[in-house]
Amino acid sequence: MLDCLIIGDSIAKGLGDVRRDCMTIAKVGINTQNFLNTYSAKIPTSNITIISLSTNDPKDMHTHENLWLIRERVDAQYVIWILPNDTRAETLDYIEALARDFGDGTIKLHKEWLSKDNIHPTSKGYKELGKVTMDIVD
Repeated sequence: MLDCLIIGDSIAKGLGDVRRDCMTIAKVGINTQNFLNTYSAKIPTSNITIISLSTNDPKDMHTHENLWLIRERVDAQYVIWILPNDTRAETLDYIEALARDFGDGTIKLHKEWLSKDNIHPTSKGYKELGKVTMDIVD
């Protein structure tokens, strides 16, 4: 069993660059459907899994169903969701509800962590996010 696993999109990849103690399964620009099709059968068991997904989903994608299927396949003692900053309100609400239903934690990206695109953290923001993900389960 892995101690720490990070899965998802470019935010997950950036966090993995900071949290070198974690295995990272992430791809820049990936949406929930592509993640589900490509990686969900290969998610290793871990103590902690951090998920960042949905930012790249188009409006007509079955994001909620995909997120549920991905979460169902995560085998971890503790799961943390990084709440996307630019996602539609109903998807953000869904991720928060999904986290509550599974007993998972969530992290909101603070405005001061974000780059000019208002989506991705800055290098300092990723370092702060890395600290928070380490502290949240200690």
